Amino acid sequence: MFGHLSILKKLCFFAVNLLTYSRVINAYKVFLSVLLFLCFTNYRLNAQTETQFNHIILNQAIVNPGAAGSSSKDLFNVMALNRNQTAGFNGAPVTTTININGPLNLWGVNSGVSLSLFYDKAGFFNSPGFNLGYAYRMNVLKGSLGIGVSAGLLLSNLDPETWIVPEGSNGDPAIPDQKTSKASFDAGIGVHYADDRWDVGISCLHLTQPAITNVETSSSLKQNFYLIAGYKFILPSNADIVLKPSVVVSTDFASSTYSVNAQIDYKKRYWAGINYRFNNSVGAMVGVNLFSTLKIGYCYDYSTSALGKFSNGSHEIMLSYSFALIKQKGKQKYKSIRYL
Repeated sequence: MFGHLSILKKLCFFAVNLLTYSRVINAYKVFLSVLLFLCFTNYRLNAQTETQFNHIILNQAIVNPGAAGSSSKDLFNVMALNRNQTAGFNGAPVTTTININGPLNLWGVNSGVSLSLFYDKAGFFNSPGFNLGYAYRMNVLKGSLGIGVSAGLLLSNLDPETWIVPEGSNGDPAIPDQKTSKASFDAGIGVHYADDRWDVGISCLHLTQPAITNVETSSSLKQNFYLIAGYKFILPSNADIVLKPSVVVSTDFASSTYSVNAQIDYKKRYWAGINYRFNNSVGAMVGVNLFSTLKIGYCYDYSTSALGKFSNGSHEIMLSYSFALIKQKGKQKYKSIRYL
């Protein structure tokens, strides 16, 4: 465990340096340093209990309450994600998440608010829930820093009617013979910084370690930490092309996931990218801005583990819409009294 803590400290050190010395350190060197650190870290990577959405690099508020209200142009954003994990298996995990977040001025305080709704289903287990988030936002350097908290409710449901008992077996005594449900309080914290180039966040979910089962061998979700860092490179020879590399680290200190991503935007309308999740999967993503406020994206992951021989891969769909909560009033026109 102490080895894991040391790794997390190093990652935090990198994140702090990205913010503090952004004016004097060449951005290319910084990003490559993080990438090389991840590649050569002597660390065993295992499966995560957290759903690993690829599109969280487009909206960190899904896993970081500190990112609430960080979007530009003072717009609220609604993002819906659906991920079908290891397609081809009967009862394979399917996760749906809807996040709404945006900036607000509450009693003269620059703030961000968010609402997340989610639903996980795997076999005879399903877990719906929600959380509300708040972020205090302040201007730092050339960007905005958000410090946020979230709180919500997580339900844990078991439906044994879908459980197939082998012939000649009396079943598993650990599995109840009727539907069960349990509710648990959940909470999270996070810090997020964004400017015209950088997008960096550190967060911790499941602070209360909510229960996820209601059987004799009950368990709980472990505290899960996220570090997400991305940067925008605008090509000097062609301003229409923007390269967006990023890294995502997720760990509960028992297992971890590291992924590196590279996305290319063209004319702020189309994008395509690739991602590699260490010892787990490789994937590709495409997307388009249908309008200035509406985006749609798709990602396919192919498992590089032994599971890949039996799975049809993972599919993820993203739909995003941005809107102004309060419309700006234009100049009011008055008709001449002569025409009334």
